[in-house]
Amino acid sequence: METGNDSQQIVRQLIREHGNAIYNFIARMVTSRADAEELAQDTFVKAYHSWDSYDPDKSSVRTWLCLIAYRLSLNHLRRKRPSVVSIDEALPDDSVSDEALDAGLSTGLQRRIDTMNRAIGLLSPDEQTLLTLYYHEGLPLADIAFIMESRPMPLANRLYRIRKKLYRLIQQMENH
Repeated sequence: METGNDSQQIVRQLIREHGNAIYNFIARMVTSRADAEELAQDTFVKAYHSWDSYDPDKSSVRTWLCLIAYRLSLNHLRRKRPSVVSIDEALPDDSVSDEALDAGLSTGLQRRIDTMNRAIGLLSPDEQTLLTLYYHEGLPLADIAFIMESRPMPLANRLYRIRKKLYRLIQQMENH
């Protein structure tokens, strides 16, 4: 990155163009507003210091900033060590059809939405991030793979498994 006023202008422009998106991305991963604000600041400081590593042939600036935010947020969550329930072990591995899965996860009923939000809260931060990037941010799997340092096909498979996990957890919550 250039020095002096040019560098400051570039950082200001990055924050102006991507600040809200990066903050919102982080806020979906961490529960504390103060933590989200601090992590968003840390993201732009880290971007400033590692600007030379940005490769426009590999990703957009926003995707690169999301990668930095993702790493910082995961490190933050690991330090806090939240308790995460593994519902893979708690629920039977019965087969769910694609039709049942789509129907069970796509209702607009407020009660179901509240249950789904509680179920999403039980997922690991990594699983929550994958859902957020794909469904809320609408990012293509290639960009998500870059951010999560993976490959698109395994992420597509993982996304499907997470949807099944959510479906089973919602069924369990509604039946109790």
